[in-house]
Amino acid sequence: MILAPPELPPDPPDVLDVQHPSDVLGADGETVADGNLTLHWTAPPACPDGAKVLTTVSRYLSEESRPDEPLAVHGRVDHAADLWTLELVLQRGEHQSRRNLEAGTCDLLTKGAALVVAVHIDAVGASAQIRELETPVVDDVPTPPAAAVEVSRSPPPEATVTVRRPPVRPPPPPPAVGGVVRAVLTGGVGDVPRFPHGFAVAGGVTLSAFRIEGQLDYAPPRRIDHPDNADLGGRFQAVAGTLRGCWAPVQGRFSFPLCLGARVNALQGEGRQGIRRPQTVWSPWGAIALEPAVVFSPIDRLGIFASVGALAAFNRPAFRLGPEQNPIFRVSAISAVVSFGLEVNFSPRNSRPR
Repeated sequence: MILAPPELPPDPPDVLDVQHPSDVLGADGETVADGNLTLHWTAPPACPDGAKVLTTVSRYLSEESRPDEPLAVHGRVDHAADLWTLELVLQRGEHQSRRNLEAGTCDLLTKGAALVVAVHIDAVGASAQIRELETPVVDDVPTPPAAAVEVSRSPPPEATVTVRRPPVRPPPPPPAVGGVVRAVLTGGVGDVPRFPHGFAVAGGVTLSAFRIEGQLDYAPPRRIDHPDNADLGGRFQAVAGTLRGCWAPVQGRFSFPLCLGARVNALQGEGRQGIRRPQTVWSPWGAIALEPAVVFSPIDRLGIFASVGALAAFNRPAFRLGPEQNPIFRVSAISAVVSFGLEVNFSPRNSRPR
């Protein structure tokens, strides 16, 4: 829809030596007139003729917009390849202006020429007339009877606006806190004379896949002979305490605690054979404990526990009897320890849905 006439460049200033349009565009073509408007039109046969151009100009003008004084319009249309060009000269008295137009078809070029002429005559009136031409007018549509018209008095439906919000991720679940207790039989080589050792109880707190445990070991009294003199012998017993942290991943009904901690031991030795004045001596020693384990849970919360570990001693107490220089027992720098028993795990991770 055309809402306003196109903006045209200003007319060139008046010149004293005004060429006649026929000297520029040639004298061939046709001449048609409508009142004070005269058109000299030169165009190929495929283009509209001069009368059609004047008719189009009249459509763009109202009755009050006709030119009051003579206006001569000279137009020449040329065609080259796919482009149509128009040289347009408008002359009113001594005043003369030129326009050059281009279009893809001659029909569009002709309408453009008519619009330029109409605007040149009356820009305001042509603009109003163009808006009226662009308004559709329906003349032959029958008006339905009043009884057939139903007016809805219901309010218009309310518009529904859907706002999509990004998905909200649920907060992560709190850590699964639980507990574990264990009772095992123990044994080893290097930390207490003779295998097996005795028994131990342990308990701790579980936090997701991690554990913090404490364990108490007791090795009941056992008698051993001196390795160099069978006439000499002693009796030994031991207690120990261990604090360790474990990482315990779970795979099905199996868990695999890998524990590292510190162990404090107290070993008691007493001469019992071949000694005139037997003495009882307690010797403390400490070690780093590395104890990997495996737990199989045939039913929920109850597991079979087994571990094989190593103790790296900080100090190595030794026990001597009588005149013998070699000790009857000395703690090893590296000791091997084993344990086997039952474990009860109260961690939520150890509970499985039925």
